[in-house]
Amino acid sequence: MTQIAISDSSAPAHRGSEEFAHGAHASRRQIVIALLFTAAVLFATLLFYASGLDAVKRMDFATRYAAGRMVRQGRGAQLYDIEAQTLLQRDLFGRATPLLELHPPFEALLYAPISSLPLVRSYLVWGVFNIALWMAAVYFLRASMAEPKRDFQFLAACFTFFPLWLALHGGQTSILLLLSYALTLFSWKRGREFGAGACLGLGLCKFQLVLPFAFICALRGKWKFIAGLAAVAATLVAASFATVGPAGVAHYAELLIYTTRHPSDPAYSPVAVATMPTLKGFLSTVLGAAVAPLRISALVAAASIALLLYAAWRWRIEDRKPGGGAQDLMFAAALSASLLCGFYMFANDLSTLLPAMLLAFGSTPWSWRSKWHMALGASAAALYLPFAYLLLSGRLFVLGPVMAIFTAALFSLHSQVAPPKTSDYIVG
Repeated sequence: MTQIAISDSSAPAHRGSEEFAHGAHASRRQIVIALLFTAAVLFATLLFYASGLDAVKRMDFATRYAAGRMVRQGRGAQLYDIEAQTLLQRDLFGRATPLLELHPPFEALLYAPISSLPLVRSYLVWGVFNIALWMAAVYFLRASMAEPKRDFQFLAACFTFFPLWLALHGGQTSILLLLSYALTLFSWKRGREFGAGACLGLGLCKFQLVLPFAFICALRGKWKFIAGLAAVAATLVAASFATVGPAGVAHYAELLIYTTRHPSDPAYSPVAVATMPTLKGFLSTVLGAAVAPLRISALVAAASIALLLYAAWRWRIEDRKPGGGAQDLMFAAALSASLLCGFYMFANDLSTLLPAMLLAFGSTPWSWRSKWHMALGASAAALYLPFAYLLLSGRLFVLGPVMAIFTAALFSLHSQVAPPKTSDYIVG
């Protein structure tokens, strides 16, 4: 059992939320039925996605599938060889221009077991795996929420977040990253810092979205957390060397540098900055025609470091408060800031923002009316619903400012929480 201090000033609002939720909790049987129905709908959606072989061939999943097959065939050393990837994808999918593998070497090990199956069947198996990860993430997020909520309302919030549907559609590992953060939150709220860091390490397949959060925790002096993350990272690095060898790891690093310097190369079109809802995506697209790329990179780096330093500073102040009454909001703000500063991030990766949204909606200041309440609600709606993603299509850099407003609103809500006093709320 973990005790989380709640300010006396929030007690009336807390009692009100309990009264509001009274009788709204579903039975275990009702929840199981709801989850089974949801899983069936998700699988039916997968079947629809997989109805055309050509459609699956164009997905990012096909690139991961090719990487997994290369590793399964014992050709891991060629994983980042452009010529070898080109030939394999031409043979498998008939691609004239390949979508080259840019993910860490150890990730290919996840796809290797299913790469022996035909492409569509492999896609469906991976989709079922992603559905299971999604369900697991919801379970651990539900167990980490301090404020009581209506069960079906909570489930609806978890299964209508559109970026998760994009991740499921593309056969991505974004849902694994979501589960990683959900487990991190679950362990962190139970005082298991080393375990929380190890859980975050499970998301290192998207290391550019994990390291900013780790940087914030390091600045807070959370060395047990960093030790847990480092232990998993060392294991994954060892797995990478075993998969592709030292030369393959070096070639992977070279590819990352090359794609950064040559984003217009057709082989790397998926990493176009205009499709990134981040600081980098917004500033690079808006300033690209007038400012040299090196200066834009310096500006992005300076803005990102400043934001992460600010998040760490605010969280350190919260750490010093007795009981840490607004830790949830600081976790949410740090997570949002980390995604905003990610080296590159796409719409499906916004799946990872779900814990921040749930923590914000469950916070006491969310029930208070203010301009930042409205800003948080508007920005969350823009990020939640499919309209923005469908309308903006390849111009998702526009969501960069929306992410910035959402992050600023989280910091503002945190500043509205009164210092904790004596009353406690028990989280199972």
